Amino acid sequence: ADKTSGYIQYVVTDIERVQELAKERGVTIDRPLTAPRDARLRFLWLDDPDGVTQYVTETAERRAAAAASGGQ
Repeated sequence: ADKTSGYIQYVVTDIERVQELAKERGVTIDRPLTAPRDARLRFLWLDDPDGVTQYVTETAERRAAAAASGGQ
C-alpha cells in the first residue's frame, strides 16, 4: 500500500536511450534527465503502472566501461 517510501534503482550505460524508450512506450517520466553528458552522475525517475518509482542512474565509470567495450 505504501508506494512513496520505496523505489527500484537501475544502473545503466545509456540513460538517454532509456529515456527515449520510456517516451516511446508511454511510461510516465517523474523527473526527466537534465544532467549534461559529462556529469559524474545522471538520474532519471520513472513511474511504473503500480506507482512505484523506478530510479535510473548512469555513472561516468559505467559510460567509460561501455565505451571501452564498444558500447556493449
